Amino acid sequence: MTTVLWFATSVLLPLVLIEFSELAPWLARKVVVLGARCIADRSLRERYEEEWWEGVEAWPGKLVKLARAVFLVGLAVPRINWDLFDAWWQREVGARVSIAVLSRSAHVCFGVDPVGRLFLRRETRARVKKFNYSLAIVCKSIRTGDAADRAEALSVLEFLAADPPLWVLPSLARSVERTTLKDLSRALKLRENA
Repeated sequence: MTTVLWFATSVLLPLVLIEFSELAPWLARKVVVLGARCIADRSLRERYEEEWWEGVEAWPGKLVKLARAVFLVGLAVPRINWDLFDAWWQREVGARVSIAVLSRSAHVCFGVDPVGRLFLRRETRARVKKFNYSLAIVCKSIRTGDAADRAEALSVLEFLAADPPLWVLPSLARSVERTTLKDLSRALKLRENA
């Protein structure tokens, strides 16, 4: 029994350690390649693979390179993928919510509510009702249309803010032009970059 133990610790263990230390740079390279493949954005994979490999190669020793590769990939890949997910989330969900809220805000600002229409003359009521319907279509096309429809609808809202209807207070129209439409334009640009 002691002979087997002596043989295992003095002959086999050093051979295994020598062989493993010779395989460590190859394994480190495989870890870096595998880590780069785990990045969700394909355009970033090659760049990170090169950068990580240069960082691993800079360290002396064979086992240290393997440890460095595992540490680097283990920390970097989840962070990079989270940043990509976070950017996607802001672009997709945040922009959609902003577009929905801001277009409805513009609709509320320029539209006339049904109670307010009761106090208008009959011929004006029909024009206001038609205007409200057109405004609803414009705001809906901002939320659901393609890029060209959104740009056209935004220009219509900008025109309305610059030359508001008689029932909209000029100060309210300027406020909408300064804040709501600027934020809506920014959200649309963010959405188009998706």
